[in-house]
Amino acid sequence: LLESSDFNNVEEIAAFKALEEHSQEGLKALLEQATALLSELSSYAGIVFTPRHNPLLKCIEFVTLNPHQLLVILISQSGHIENRIIPSKKELSAEQLASLSRYLSECMEGKTLDEALKAIQKEMSLQKNRFSAFATNMVQKSLEALQEKDDDAHTTLILKGHSNLLDHVDQIEELEKIRHLFDAIETKKTMISLLDSTSKAEGVQVFIGAENQYFDVSGCSLIASPYKSPDNKIIGALGPTNMEYRRVIPLVNYTSKIVSQLLKDRV
Repeated sequence: LLESSDFNNVEEIAAFKALEEHSQEGLKALLEQATALLSELSSYAGIVFTPRHNPLLKCIEFVTLNPHQLLVILISQSGHIENRIIPSKKELSAEQLASLSRYLSECMEGKTLDEALKAIQKEMSLQKNRFSAFATNMVQKSLEALQEKDDDAHTTLILKGHSNLLDHVDQIEELEKIRHLFDAIETKKTMISLLDSTSKAEGVQVFIGAENQYFDVSGCSLIASPYKSPDNKIIGALGPTNMEYRRVIPLVNYTSKIVSQLLKDRV
């Protein structure tokens, strides 16, 4: 995967090849290694961010827990499972639930949860005679319950080498700015819209402190690139506004490419 022409530094070539060799240790381990590697090679902070999980769906199932509660199970095409317990004022038979599950699964297969909710609402409104008011209400509650998620519930943030930023601090005021940035990163919400926009772009994106609301206060900049995965993950380097852009941009670009390829090879 690594071409000798990509980098001239022998240590960088060896480090990337080592990442390839450890690519089968699990997804989380691969992401942590890639983030740590980018931090080490750039001498700044390495960051990986995953926007909220919104997988393509495979099927939905209903299980009666008791006369007053139903368990709703949603399964994605990748095998991800979500489940919720909803109240039920009327008990449906196992056959009725199975029939409803099959019908809804056909409607939602290959769609995201938001898309499935709209499609099912439309379908059930067109075939009112096929479903009782109770069944329609139950389906609505089930999908809405599955849709209700905390903004950070499916957000993954890996930050490595943040102490590297302190090496670039020259004044007490700058140290305080860095601390504010750490607080913002750890809450995750500050980064969501910024990195979501990065995931929709192609290639490396550069966010310079003074030109971006997220980094203006901290005096930092972010060089980020999306890498190919079902969840549109992003990898990048975080550093001061005077960071070595010409050196770090190729590092971020290549790291995103190698991670994309390693994930593709795992499928």
